[in-house]
Amino acid sequence: MAYKRDCVPFGGTVTLRAIFADSCGNPVDVDDIADIVVAVYKPDDQDAVSDWKVEAPSAEDDFANATDTSVDQPPFSAITKIAKGFYEVTYDVSNTLDEDADKGLWIDIWRAEINGIEVYARFTFTVEAKGKVVLQTIGENTVIAIILSEDVSDLNGNSLESETQLSFSTTYNPYYCSVDLLRLECGSWLDTVPDDTLSLMIHWASIEADAWSKGMGGKGPIFETARTKFVVYDAALRALQLPADVGGKKKMLGDLLIETNGESEGALKELKEKREEWLRVVNAGGTIVPGQGLAPTTAKIGDAVKDYTPGRRWHKPSDVNFAQPSQNSRYKSGGGKPKFGWQKK
Repeated sequence: MAYKRDCVPFGGTVTLRAIFADSCGNPVDVDDIADIVVAVYKPDDQDAVSDWKVEAPSAEDDFANATDTSVDQPPFSAITKIAKGFYEVTYDVSNTLDEDADKGLWIDIWRAEINGIEVYARFTFTVEAKGKVVLQTIGENTVIAIILSEDVSDLNGNSLESETQLSFSTTYNPYYCSVDLLRLECGSWLDTVPDDTLSLMIHWASIEADAWSKGMGGKGPIFETARTKFVVYDAALRALQLPADVGGKKKMLGDLLIETNGESEGALKELKEKREEWLRVVNAGGTIVPGQGLAPTTAKIGDAVKDYTPGRRWHKPSDVNFAQPSQNSRYKSGGGKPKFGWQKK
């Protein structure tokens, strides 16, 4: 296999081509193809050349700093003519080069005579070190599929009867619920759904839980419980909406009746209600309890307070919390009178 100028590895063969043209840019043949000389320079050799015109004089034994020249033939092939003014030669890059010093941009100089006048052209090609085996690491949230062809056989010639596919997944993150907990919550509804499928649904439900709670800084037992509950019900909804048999079955033989009542619509409705209930708690960062809404509430001053002037006896909202659920409660702030509100912690 011959490589092109853009990249050739150590030990590879590169195809070098050159077009000779007249002053108008039209291809023109050289006087004698046998007089064409090609010289190749490694990166280190190029640094020793101060003037390429001096480096490529008419004497064939010059090119003093060149790594190889076509005069010596190998590692060059014979120069061939492809078309008018178009010539080609192959060059075998050594397999014992220094990886640090010799990889990079190499130069090839072509010298010939046209109408008795010496001409030369300068080109480049890239040499790279041999390929290396890089250890590939597998991260989180990745599904690995292994396909074994039916042509795979052992030393005795025994092959697989058909193509075999194996798959497994790496650790999912985030992952706020276990498969066992999900099955415990849903019972026989999920008997036909594989563990791998449930794990993927738990992972996506966990991502959604993070999205709903982002910016709230939720923490503490209420938030963590709400997050787990939301993931359970969200993953269950995803699983039960798969194309599976959730409609129930009925079989009668004589006096014997066996019936499995699906009632999937009722189950889905209940799961959606539970999911929305715990979603509110997750969205609030655990600052409310299940069943409590996020809508603002109002509080009324007790009957014993006779001052009903609007705005009186309430602390500034910027200084206190009016937490949920609301109730009539007062405390002193500094040396003032008791007012309604809850002191910020």
